Amino acid sequence: FELRRRIRGTVVPTDDGKVRQMLRTLGEPITLFGEKEMERRERLRKLIAEKEAAGEGIALDGAPLVGQVVVEEVVMQQELFYTEPDDTEALRAARKAIAAWSLPRAAARIAAAKQQQAGGIAALKALDAARFASESAAAHLSQISSEIGDDRPIQGVQFSPDGSLLATCGWSGNVAVWTADAACKRVWVFRASAERLTGIAWHPNARPTLHLQAGAKGADSNAAANGMEGQEGPGAADDTVALATGCADGTAAVWSVKGKLLRKLEGHTDRLGRVAFHPMGHHLVSAGNKV
Repeated sequence: FELRRRIRGTVVPTDDGKVRQMLRTLGEPITLFGEKEMERRERLRKLIAEKEAAGEGIALDGAPLVGQVVVEEVVMQQELFYTEPDDTEALRAARKAIAAWSLPRAAARIAAAKQQQAGGIAALKALDAARFASESAAAHLSQISSEIGDDRPIQGVQFSPDGSLLATCGWSGNVAVWTADAACKRVWVFRASAERLTGIAWHPNARPTLHLQAGAKGADSNAAANGMEGQEGPGAADDTVALATGCADGTAAVWSVKGKLLRKLEGHTDRLGRVAFHPMGHHLVSAGNKV
């Protein structure tokens, strides 16, 4: 019981690197077969408690022991770290807008969960039935179509919000839109960049329709990519945001459903990896290797 009390009272670093260093200093294996980070911390905690109980003094460089407590030295942040943008008012307004949009929906989800919980056995049976139906449908999934989508590897694929179309992008710099049916017909394609595309996303409120097929009969539309100065796909110009793409050159771009460049976004200093719209539709997030 005394050993258990000591173990509970022993505090060790949460940083796995420091835990490994302390184990090495104690002459113990830094890791065991199949051992996870939490298990490694518990092993170190037990070792320290056992040595303390045996009266063995322990002094570890960089992590001195005080009684049964390992004091972890706080390392100050040395690298450049961005906490606030230059336009803090715009950030504050964006956060307020996202909160105003998200909180009522979160409240509705919680209310629905409570109502379902209050439904008793009948509600649980209905939930189990719905889950079983979903699992049964997933078990019978089968491929209905397969097409060569690009001359180079495809990097991103996403269905349109209404499920009628499928957008793809790839290393060739092309964006293609396909019908989401057994025919899987390419409606049109446009060249979005001379560099590799790394991600694609539909705007949550985009409502593309198959009328694009009429504007794309014949040859595919291949707008010139260099500069990307407002190229257009088939049909009349449309300034409604429908798609966003990320590019290996560190830029993101926003497009209309007909392939018109609406805006080119710059700011990343390295390859841009992914883009995604917030469900509200007012904000676009981009993630890259560096800021």
